[in-house]
Amino acid sequence: MNLAGLIELDDDAENHLTDKTILVTGAQGFIGTTLLSFLSHIDCLIIHSSRSILAVDPQFSHSRARVFPHQYSKESGWKNLPTFPDIVFYLSGQTNIAFAHSHPYEDFQTNVSAVVELCDFLAKQRHPATVIYAGTITQTGISNEVVINESAPDTPITFYDFHKLLTETSLNFFNAHTGLRATTVRLPNIYGPGPRSQNQSRGIINAVIEKGMEKKPITIYGAGEQIRDYLFIADACRAFILAAKDIDDLQGSAFLLSGGSAHTVYEAFSLVCDCIYDKIGFRPPLVRDNDKTLSPIEQRSYSADSSRFSQITGWRPRFSLRDGINATIESLL
Repeated sequence: MNLAGLIELDDDAENHLTDKTILVTGAQGFIGTTLLSFLSHIDCLIIHSSRSILAVDPQFSHSRARVFPHQYSKESGWKNLPTFPDIVFYLSGQTNIAFAHSHPYEDFQTNVSAVVELCDFLAKQRHPATVIYAGTITQTGISNEVVINESAPDTPITFYDFHKLLTETSLNFFNAHTGLRATTVRLPNIYGPGPRSQNQSRGIINAVIEKGMEKKPITIYGAGEQIRDYLFIADACRAFILAAKDIDDLQGSAFLLSGGSAHTVYEAFSLVCDCIYDKIGFRPPLVRDNDKTLSPIEQRSYSADSSRFSQITGWRPRFSLRDGINATIESLL
């Protein structure tokens, strides 16, 4: 599936990227690979960065973009960048909440220190870069409100969310006191088609779809009444690009993204089963497991109000959950 065809931008947004040098960290991750797929169709210079050795992806052999791989390491840091970026899409990081809980210092180094190191490096070079950072809506922790907006207090209950908040706060400080311009886009559950990244999940909806397509039972833990917000990958990538275009109005703040409508876990999983049946004529069975003890973060319900981001950028999600699930299934056929 040509994901770039799913990310339609207005001329102003595409023109903003033209002739720019763009650094994409987490280039082998789910969002990173999808964003790179789109950027390859624009006249720009791309530095795609990862912690592992990268070869230039074959998709770039006929692309309009010029592409340079970059390997980040603790030893070299960011000093070996081939050139200074105009725009940074910071998508890398450790995403396992359990690992962050058992190894908080290692998680801090990966999810906080590396970002601060990059900002410090760019600031010392007096290079006025724009930094778009991928946060998470769970940074607010446990809330009595199901629908949250930017006024909700941040009370993270996991090291992972706490470190995300630390990074966001650091970016806001760089934004206020250096030439860097930075904003955080807080993401809900992301799903959709795209290359499978190494050692990294592509989200719960993708996991459920892939299990259902293998004709295996799909397990719901507990009643499945928790409310969740799901955002299609193409809509997320479009939001990142619009954030870069409108950085003058977004800098120094964080903004929430939403898929447009919230669903209970049971509703979302049932919809996956319906869509799989429509495509292949087999309905995966839903199985309940009432024995597993869910953590407080697993029990909470949340969805986001993205109206503030929408008012500034004009962004709206274009894919309903059903449309996004169908697109994901089609990519597997």
